[in-house]
Amino acid sequence: MPHISLAPHLLRHLSDRPELKQGLSVQGDSVRSALEDAFRQVPRLRGYVLDEQGQARRHVAIFVNGAQVADRKELGDKVGDADRIHLLQALTGG
Repeated sequence: MPHISLAPHLLRHLSDRPELKQGLSVQGDSVRSALEDAFRQVPRLRGYVLDEQGQARRHVAIFVNGAQVADRKELGDKVGDADRIHLLQALTGG
């Protein structure tokens, strides 16, 4: 099963679920399907990760095994059973 790790900036919004510090084991063969399984487990997470169009929010970075996802709109990057998905705060500015 893929595993999703949440950065502290997301965990602070889910403080009533301390077990999430360990992350989530999810089902899915793409980033989108893995996230959908995570949202079934933690419905409030959706609004922090996806915008109203279902795309990754501007200030959320998604990595699979240390590589940033290429497809931020459809989230179609493939994942396997041993893969780790990390949801982080994206840093912007200049």
